[in-house]
Amino acid sequence: MQSTIRPTGPIERNLHVLVGADELSGEMEEQIKSVATKAVLPGFRKGNVPKNLIRERYGSGILAEIKVKKTEESLRDAIGKHNLRIAHISNLNYLSERDDPNLEYFVDLVTEPDLIIDNFEDLNIARPISDISEEDIDNQLKSLLDQKSEIDFVEGPVEMDHVVEYRIKDLGSVVIKGVEGLPNVQDAPYTIRVADRENFKGDEILTIISNEILGKSRDDKFVIDQEVDIIDNSVNVSESETEVASATESEGESGQDSQGKLHVEIHVESIQKRTHPELNEEFFESLGQDVSNEEELRTSLRKSLEESLSRRADSLVYQQIMQQLVVMNPVDIPLGSFQNSGKDASIEESDLQGHRTQLLQNWIIQQYALKNDIQIAPEDLNKALMVHHQVRSALGQSTDILHTEEFQRRTHAELLTEKVLKDMVPKLNIEEQPTSVADFQQSKIDEELESREPSGGPFTWISPVSEDEIRQGKEEVDALRSRLEATEDTESEQDVEPSIDEEDKKGGIFKRLWNLVGGKK
Repeated sequence: MQSTIRPTGPIERNLHVLVGADELSGEMEEQIKSVATKAVLPGFRKGNVPKNLIRERYGSGILAEIKVKKTEESLRDAIGKHNLRIAHISNLNYLSERDDPNLEYFVDLVTEPDLIIDNFEDLNIARPISDISEEDIDNQLKSLLDQKSEIDFVEGPVEMDHVVEYRIKDLGSVVIKGVEGLPNVQDAPYTIRVADRENFKGDEILTIISNEILGKSRDDKFVIDQEVDIIDNSVNVSESETEVASATESEGESGQDSQGKLHVEIHVESIQKRTHPELNEEFFESLGQDVSNEEELRTSLRKSLEESLSRRADSLVYQQIMQQLVVMNPVDIPLGSFQNSGKDASIEESDLQGHRTQLLQNWIIQQYALKNDIQIAPEDLNKALMVHHQVRSALGQSTDILHTEEFQRRTHAELLTEKVLKDMVPKLNIEEQPTSVADFQQSKIDEELESREPSGGPFTWISPVSEDEIRQGKEEVDALRSRLEATEDTESEQDVEPSIDEEDKKGGIFKRLWNLVGGKK
């Protein structure tokens, strides 16, 4: 077997394989001999059919079967010989004709590049931490009581902690139409918990609406016409508001406070009053926890909140690690190659960047795991699949998907990712970032953490092959394609078309090739 690898891009390769007739003939003779012992033809007893007759009648089909088998074997051997990490295989093209005693073909490949996976000193990671106060526990307890509370509809007046459903209609607000709290959809129902400032996320408009609704009754309509301070919000300014917008912008630079006007009509549609249960023995038993009094419940709530914040902090750290490692590896991935087959054919242009990021993250995890000998034990995979089975069964969903190769591969990838990230964290110098519980829970720190960049940038990725090597490789591959086109033209002139069986066999080869490279695309 001869194999040649030619670069056609920074990580694109073309693999050309030639298996000589001498390598096929021995197996051809063995197959003919085997068929002869089983064949039954008129005029011959079983097992006594002459080999030359078997060759004449079945030789073409036998050779085709051998070539399918040899294609898989030779491709696997060539990948190993050239030490290739394959990310994608496409365009398997036979240069040898069906009756040709030789086997010659080429395939287009995308190889997995060598990435920066352990320059941890360049990572700029922060972990949010929060001191849980008694007030935070009060809020947790209040949230729990809300879940267990009885709800009664009242006519009014609206009091603190009442839940009010209202409609809002814009009457000409200025410079604040993009501000959260003033929906663009007009005359639509919205719900507000009066004076629940923790959930307003600092939104001045919701605070104003909450204050104005206090004391109102069901079916009341009232108008709010009030100036509002705006802090670097996304603003939709109509043509009639341009003059006002220009005036506010002239008062300060972008990102500073500006003035707007909230001018809306509020219609109170319903008022709900929550009645909290008493903290008695019956209530504690209903929780199904090992608590018998308020003090034990508060201790349990604190522990639950600590665990929840810790899991969320881990998740944010993991996200930063992967985001920054992707930034440190700006590989020019030929995403068009991944759109030529399978499920990736539906990728839209707008989704290509996300697809590129996902590919890089997968490669980072795989290369780190290989370098650090991190593996997923079969029993761990089985445990994870059992958890999926229990969850799907509890939800009344089919568990058949758990037995598919795709689902098990995805589950394995999730376990490997988690294990790799846990291995990385102790090697990092992670900054602690104090954060209030409210900001932590309301995701107010997420954008800030996601915007952190690794130090040492901007980063570049150097191709392992030169432009001259790529140019020469493309020229040689173009010559192969010219040979292929000449062969196809000859077959077309002879009205020879590939049989359905042959096309199916080729598809079967591809399926097995995906397995060969771990199903990567």
